[in-house]
Amino acid sequence: MSTAGRWYAYLISLISLQAVVWALIALGRLLLAAGAVGDTGDALARNVAIVVIALPIYLGHWRWVRRQMDERATLVGRLYLYVVSGALLVPMLANAYDLLAGLLALPFPDAPHWRGAAGDTGVFQTSLLHALVALLVLGSVWTYHCLLLAGDARAVPDADAAAVIRRLYLLLFCAIGLTMAIFALIGLLTWLLAQFPLTTPAIRAPAGWTDNLALLLVGGALFRLCWGQAQRLFTSGQEGEEQSLTRKLYLYAVLFISALATVTGLTIFLAEVLRRGFGLPPDTDLRRPFAAILVLAAVWGFHAVVLREDARQADEAPRQAQIRRLYWYLMAAIGLSAFLIGLAGVIGHLITLLADGGFGDALFAQLAWSIAALLVGLPVWIVPWRAAQRAADAETAAGEGERASLVRRVYLYFFLFVAAVTVLASLVTVVYRLLTLGLGGGETHLVSTLASAVANTLIGIGVWVYHLASVRADARTSARENAARGITVRIVILDAGDGHFGRAALERLRRELPDAALLPVGLTPAAAGMLGAGPEALPDALAGATLIIAPWYVVSPDAAAGAVTPDIARAVAASPAQKLLVPLPAPAYAWVGLARWDLELILRQLAQAARAVRDGRPISYTYPMSGCAVIGIIIAILLLLLLLAIPVVAYFLFTAR
Repeated sequence: MSTAGRWYAYLISLISLQAVVWALIALGRLLLAAGAVGDTGDALARNVAIVVIALPIYLGHWRWVRRQMDERATLVGRLYLYVVSGALLVPMLANAYDLLAGLLALPFPDAPHWRGAAGDTGVFQTSLLHALVALLVLGSVWTYHCLLLAGDARAVPDADAAAVIRRLYLLLFCAIGLTMAIFALIGLLTWLLAQFPLTTPAIRAPAGWTDNLALLLVGGALFRLCWGQAQRLFTSGQEGEEQSLTRKLYLYAVLFISALATVTGLTIFLAEVLRRGFGLPPDTDLRRPFAAILVLAAVWGFHAVVLREDARQADEAPRQAQIRRLYWYLMAAIGLSAFLIGLAGVIGHLITLLADGGFGDALFAQLAWSIAALLVGLPVWIVPWRAAQRAADAETAAGEGERASLVRRVYLYFFLFVAAVTVLASLVTVVYRLLTLGLGGGETHLVSTLASAVANTLIGIGVWVYHLASVRADARTSARENAARGITVRIVILDAGDGHFGRAALERLRRELPDAALLPVGLTPAAAGMLGAGPEALPDALAGATLIIAPWYVVSPDAAAGAVTPDIARAVAASPAQKLLVPLPAPAYAWVGLARWDLELILRQLAQAARAVRDGRPISYTYPMSGCAVIGIIIAILLLLLLLAIPVVAYFLFTAR
């Protein structure tokens, strides 16, 4: 079947199936509705018509596409099954929540779930039956598609893109279930704490807990189901699962958002405690941030343990390390920013207190927030920063990767930039105020303004000096490691063309592996002229070579218009060195399964392979992602962040009431 025909069949199947499912749900609800047939006759006729027309269309297209011999192995077929399963699971969750919330609220007619029903038992029963009908229909169709997915996976195991789709499906619904459970637990704990009055009357009515308990049951079951499946796949020993970028992205996204929300809640809690300690009237009910802190800290801890267990089972892949570094440095940046803002605020307010002899409630409230930010920001910065520093200080290949990582350099130079700008602005303020005073201008708060500017200057200088020292320490560690390593790898670079490839490879390796002995040899006069050595230097170069980089045809006698002699081909083939054969273009030859010629990609992978050989690691490459893959990852990240941020947003809305 052609690609266009496959997409057509699946799209028609998707549309017609959705029409049939929702028409059957509507018919079931209509049959249970009270009243005369005439009251529902129009809706009944419309939904019967939908089923009569859409069902044969769905069955015809579905049977046609499934009869194809290779359909179980197609990516489009897997994508269709996961999309349909997801489209069915979302309304299943909503109806399961409605059913459970309604059942739990039945003994309490005044509960929020039944608000507006005015105690009408018929409304209760109808709502429950509507949810039950939807669950039966949606659950049946969803189970059918899950069985198809399981059968297809047994026949043709998920791999590559199909495995990525499966992970996205599982982890997306993990995130949905986790979000529901977090929201429900915060609501339940807040309601439970509200039964013990602090400064406000206790809320002793059952209102609120039934909906939250239903949400917890549904969200917890969903998370348990999807996370359990994701864990079974990870522990199955499949290399693709162990090195999955999607899994690490999910885990670190949950860690980052839960940590950020926990830190925010803790700051609010401490600020309110300090406000009351300063004798200010209460501004926030402490039970609300306390409940959020407990729940989100538990989520943070759980996923931190999962990551630690993952590290014990499987080594970290390069792209997984990039996600881990991003998490470390984002947390460190947030913690350091909060600490510096809090420190500047505390110093500024203390200066105001000394200069003016005191301040009112508004400044006391600001001082409480500054102290809270300082106390919370310091540990949030120290913990990930120390972990990042330990990794970067290691004089190993992994340590070199940490020191050279883009995320670390962006972090260090960002704070260098911010500190320099802060010092510049503060010194300008000092000079401006002094010049204004010298020219006879008046200044109401001269002492406090100058003291605050000087304090900000000192803070900026401290931050600048510290991060500059980190940059220099990284450079010294790398230099010391290179000096201790010495010449550990001898790389022979062969060029049987015009010499441009050999010259580009030589320059790239000289820049990225300064500790390597590079031995370029040109097999043609043009290449020899560009590389500085001809075929006569080959025997000495091959003696003791660790790695040979050459065009693919260098092992083919008489290739390159006779430049590759039989003796050269035999000498290269007989060398015990690791050989990297480069797919350079050649007349009358074409490569199958190879993307278009990309010199930059080849040079980057040559450097990766040379580092792996030098460090004694298996050779592996990273490939640039396609535009579609980048867009897909961005959409997945935005969806995960949106879903995982719901508890945080809900918490702030809740505390703002």
